[in-house]
Amino acid sequence: MFRLSRIPFLRKLARFGRDRRGVAATEFAIVASVLTFALLGGTELSRYTLMHQKIDRVSASVSNMVAQSSTMKAVDFTNMWAAAAEIAKPFDMGGATSKVIVSFIVAETNSNYRIQWQRSGAGTMAQVSKLGTEGGLATMPTGVTMKQGDTIVAVEVYATYAPFVFPEVVGSTLVYRRSFDQPRLVDLITLE
Repeated sequence: MFRLSRIPFLRKLARFGRDRRGVAATEFAIVASVLTFALLGGTELSRYTLMHQKIDRVSASVSNMVAQSSTMKAVDFTNMWAAAAEIAKPFDMGGATSKVIVSFIVAETNSNYRIQWQRSGAGTMAQVSKLGTEGGLATMPTGVTMKQGDTIVAVEVYATYAPFVFPEVVGSTLVYRRSFDQPRLVDLITLE
């Protein structure tokens, strides 16, 4: 009878299977790589969440600033764009990756809303307002209704989120937020 244990290759293979040296190093390498990916993913998720919060804050703050005004001058818009950039920090607001659009909307009837004026800044992104253009009828989102004669300040914010970890793999994401406020001091906010 021929014994398999006499074949040198099988003997080495059996010895290798019984050997327990280096198992901890292998396990550590696997666990370390999993933990590294979890840490990087957690960091990326927290940055993504922070950007959404910052963009929400930008839209609400700009909307609030306009709603507290009775007239808007060019310098007021310049100051608001600078404030938007400060609020959005540490994210870039003001380059080709962002845009803030302010629209003043008047309800001509209970169902027709017109954009009386519209200004944009805090970036040069090519995005246009989802509500419409200056002088045109406004396309309001579901749930936003106005009565004839009502006015509303609408602010839309666009920003591009670029991942810190593996940007080539994940790619950039467009973040969009909007806020609505009624004017506080006057019914009709004018431009100067």
